[in-house]
Amino acid sequence: LITMSNRLVFYDFSRGKEFIITDLSDVAIPSCPMVPIQQCKEDVISVIDNLLANIQAGVYNTHGNCLGSALQLAQQAMIENGGVLLLSAAGHPTIGPHAIKARSSDDEAQLTSFPQESSKFYRDIGFMLNHSSISVHLFCIKPPTQKYCELSIISVPCGLTAGACHYYTSFDPVQLHNDIFSTLSSQYLWDSAMKLRCSSGVKMNFVYSNCSIRHDTSYYPVLSAHNSIMYDLKVE
Repeated sequence: LITMSNRLVFYDFSRGKEFIITDLSDVAIPSCPMVPIQQCKEDVISVIDNLLANIQAGVYNTHGNCLGSALQLAQQAMIENGGVLLLSAAGHPTIGPHAIKARSSDDEAQLTSFPQESSKFYRDIGFMLNHSSISVHLFCIKPPTQKYCELSIISVPCGLTAGACHYYTSFDPVQLHNDIFSTLSSQYLWDSAMKLRCSSGVKMNFVYSNCSIRHDTSYYPVLSAHNSIMYDLKVE
C-alpha cells in the first residue's frame, strides 16, 4: 500500500512499519517481503480506515499528487513478483520531478495527443512496469482545481501494461466499487506473450492492444476475458 500527496508513504505490513519518502527525485525503499493479503487483512483495513479519517479531518495535504514518483516506487516494490497495481488519483501530478504542466488549448486533437518530449517519463515507466510483469489499472477523477485530467499522459502506463483506465466525470461510489471489484476478482493469464506469424503475401502493419511490443512480439503482464487484440493486416 502506497499513499501519495506531496510525499510518498510506503506501508510495510511484513514488519508493521511505515516508510515516509520526502525526496521524490530519488525514491527508494528497503527490500521487504510481500505479505499475502489474507495474512494481514485486519492491519490493512485498520490503516485504510485511519487514512480516510485523517483525510476527512484535513490532516494531510491533498492538494496535488506525485503520481510519477509513486509509479517508480510501486515498480520497485513489486518487481520480484509482478501483479496488478490499482492506482487511484485525483487529477494529473503537480508535485515532484514528474509533474505535468497544464496545457491550454481549444484544439481537442492536441489535448488528446501524447506530448512526446515533455512527458516521455510516463511512456518509459510503462515499458519498465511491463518488463516487471506489473499491470496498471487507473481509477481517476478530475479535481475542481484542474481544467483537464491529462488522461492522454497519465493513462499511458495502463495502455502499455494490459491495464484499464477508469475515468469518472463525477464521483460515483457504486461504480467505483464495481470497477475495483471486477479488477480484483478477474481471472488473469500471467506473463503472456503473443506473436502473429503470417504466410507469404500477408504483412502485419500494426497491433492494436494494451501491450508493449518488442521484436514483433506483444507482451502482457496480465490478460483477462475483457482484453482484446486486433491485428491490422495487408494482403500483398
